Amino acid sequence: MFLHHRPSPGSGDIPQSVTVGDTTLRVLFLEKRVRNINLRLVGDELRVSAPRGVPPGRVSRAIVEAAASLLRRRAGRQGRGKHFASGPGALLEEARRVAARFPDPPEVEGVEYTDRQVACWGTYSRATRRIRLAAVVGHMPAWVREAVLAHELTHTVHFDHGPEFRALLQRVCPDTLRAREFLRGVQWATDALRDPGSGAGELLLRRASGERPTDPSWPEAFPG
Repeated sequence: MFLHHRPSPGSGDIPQSVTVGDTTLRVLFLEKRVRNINLRLVGDELRVSAPRGVPPGRVSRAIVEAAASLLRRRAGRQGRGKHFASGPGALLEEARRVAARFPDPPEVEGVEYTDRQVACWGTYSRATRRIRLAAVVGHMPAWVREAVLAHELTHTVHFDHGPEFRALLQRVCPDTLRAREFLRGVQWATDALRDPGSGAGELLLRRASGERPTDPSWPEAFPG
């Protein structure tokens, strides 16, 4: 990592930019009424805020330590998108592969995402033989999407969620329990974000934005 020590106006020794590998980030520094040094990656800009009176050297060290980590996290989020079904055709093929695992494979004529479906993750219509998935499922890992497809297709055999339903679902999709816990976590996070007074919701938003307190008392709340 290479730092360009061109101090911003009034910022002492705080650099104007930081380079990690072949990526150069502009540094925007602001003194604010905050408790910790916070860093957030927005495009090619690293936004830094710190309490008034924090030594510039401490801010500079925080920039050096956090820049590479924030870039790795962003690259990881972008890379995960490569595992998603790319479009309606690929999604239909995926659903038919899941259907083929059933002893008597159900017919699937189509699969589509919808942003109007918020009460459940997916539905299957016996009349049209089509599956509808909540749009957010398209942004989840492939093994979770597969479990949602398997769940809906299992309802073509069993209407309820009784023991026979669960046994068949587990047989055709071994990742069912893992996916169920993943979706429970998503639902918990969604509920927390819907509550404006939730401390957890505020922390989730800060984490999603890339803002990263560097106070040593926060290591477990904000892992690398």
